[in-house]
Amino acid sequence: MSSVALPENGLELLEGEYRSGTHELDTDFFGPCLARCSSYDRAVGYFTSHALAAWAAAVPRLLAGPEASVRLVVGPLLLAEDKDALLHMTDEEARTSYRQRMADMLLEDTVTRLESGSDQARLELFCMFLATGRLQIRFAFPAHVPDADLYHEKFGIFYFSNGSRIAFSGSANETAGGYRRNFEYVDVFRSWNAHDASRVESKIKKFEATWDGTAPGLIIRKPSATVLERVKAISARSPRRPVERPRRWAHQDRARAIFLERKRGILEMATGTGKTRTALQIASDLLSSGEISGLIVTAPGNDLLDQWGREIRDSAELSRLVLYRHYGGYHDIGRYTLSLQGSVLLCSRQALPDLRRSLPGGDISLLIVQDEVHGLGSPRMRRELTGFHERFPYVLGLSATPERDYDEEGNSFIDDEIGPVIFRFGMDEAIRNRILCPFMYFPVEYDLTDGDRHRLQQVFARREAAVRAGQPWPEEKLYLELSRVYKTAEEKPSRFRELIGDYPGVLRSSIIFVETKELGESLLNAIGFATSAYSTYFDDDPKERLEELSSGDLDCLVCCKRLSEGIDIRHLRNVVLVSSDKGRLQTIQRIGRTLRIDPESPHKIAQVTDFTWRDAPADHAEAQRREWLEWLSTIRPEDGS
Repeated sequence: MSSVALPENGLELLEGEYRSGTHELDTDFFGPCLARCSSYDRAVGYFTSHALAAWAAAVPRLLAGPEASVRLVVGPLLLAEDKDALLHMTDEEARTSYRQRMADMLLEDTVTRLESGSDQARLELFCMFLATGRLQIRFAFPAHVPDADLYHEKFGIFYFSNGSRIAFSGSANETAGGYRRNFEYVDVFRSWNAHDASRVESKIKKFEATWDGTAPGLIIRKPSATVLERVKAISARSPRRPVERPRRWAHQDRARAIFLERKRGILEMATGTGKTRTALQIASDLLSSGEISGLIVTAPGNDLLDQWGREIRDSAELSRLVLYRHYGGYHDIGRYTLSLQGSVLLCSRQALPDLRRSLPGGDISLLIVQDEVHGLGSPRMRRELTGFHERFPYVLGLSATPERDYDEEGNSFIDDEIGPVIFRFGMDEAIRNRILCPFMYFPVEYDLTDGDRHRLQQVFARREAAVRAGQPWPEEKLYLELSRVYKTAEEKPSRFRELIGDYPGVLRSSIIFVETKELGESLLNAIGFATSAYSTYFDDDPKERLEELSSGDLDCLVCCKRLSEGIDIRHLRNVVLVSSDKGRLQTIQRIGRTLRIDPESPHKIAQVTDFTWRDAPADHAEAQRREWLEWLSTIRPEDGS
């Protein structure tokens, strides 16, 4: 019987309920169901044109399968004047006309909002699916009481090709907020579960009655022929007017073509120039051609892996894959290795040895992506991963700075495992092409104190003692010990206070990088005199701090290394390098945080404030970093903007 048929691809493991905090609704429930269903019925609470336009972003993903279709029932948001007008109309024909006008206006405004945006491909897909009937929308108006307010139901049914069905109800809206940012829950009912079967049938009957307009207390309206004609006109122009990629992004196409030819290697692309997007397009191309059946993405840090997850969910091709995670509170390696085909694993780099031990033997037709690939060369990775990448037909490394400073063994290991750098696109090219914004450079000079000089002498003394004792002390270790003294120079907190007193604006939309938590905490009093909207983002601080900075609720964050890699907050204007490395790797990562183009401020010029030793000789790390940043700050876009 179809009512007890089991779904495929692991959906039989779905739980009976999902709740934010314990689960990630998009990844754990909605994503897998949307990727595998043959059709989807959804009744969801009040909508505005803004919400419907945001929902349209999911249309390519919802309808990714060749047979998939969606029926959507939404309730237009009733303003006070709308409710008052409907309440005082005595003519039912007038009410009908008014409701129809509201329904049409919601769809018209949605199309207008999409047309005014930059993503014409999304507009045309949305209209094409409406025009062909694969996406159908109807509008619900409550009429169960004279002064009815909102249509606020939230339930849905997924149908699968083998006859199984999944129904759900709960608080989640069909929006990005409902899936991720809001705290929501859904109860899940599975047709193959004897205890759930009657609830599934009940939800199906309720939706059909709603869709047909026979549900008591509801009035249902379809889009008018006039509005649908406009939608069809937009859809019809799509094949004749392909969406052209802006010339400034042509480097991504070049990088993709080179990798598809070479099959192994590193894309060295400046922060913010689309490494992730390029990698996802490579994966999509390989999946479409049948060269691979899935992929693995590894990266350092939960924030970066979360960002990969969001990008994959927004990809029409990749969102069809079952998404597994193994980082933070996720432990999916075991489940992933049982179903490599049609799946993607997001995995922390530290878990790669466990993944190696868990993968089945034989050939694996997968692409593996090593993001921030310079981190792969650590001693532990060299010990446990030698030869690991030989099994993969496609191996892709990504980094703005793939070279590891002062680590030839690590660099050789990366070259052996991943391959050489096969494409470069640097920060200077990105600024000239207005992919990154230009910046001003502001050095803050500090002097070494007697205490600093004493600490430097102690480093040399420890080295001499070790050499006399026959213990190795390589040049890299000497550099690290000396650089830590400069990074934590005793005069830096007082110079920082002077900076904030003279230029408090440097704290607006800023990240302040320090070497140690102790140094960061020594700056907080000075920051507190200039703004109350600040916080720290050390290893033990919650990730919500980053979201507060991104939303503008915080002016600045003080952090060590946690924000150096892969995070995209476009409105950031200031980076303050209280501490920085000799090598360009960390400096590029850190200043890249503020060089993102901001659509809300197209002529943005960022500022990099750099604490630098006043008496540094020309061959010293501090002087070399200053010289490089001063040069980079002179570069301006070639269009003169």
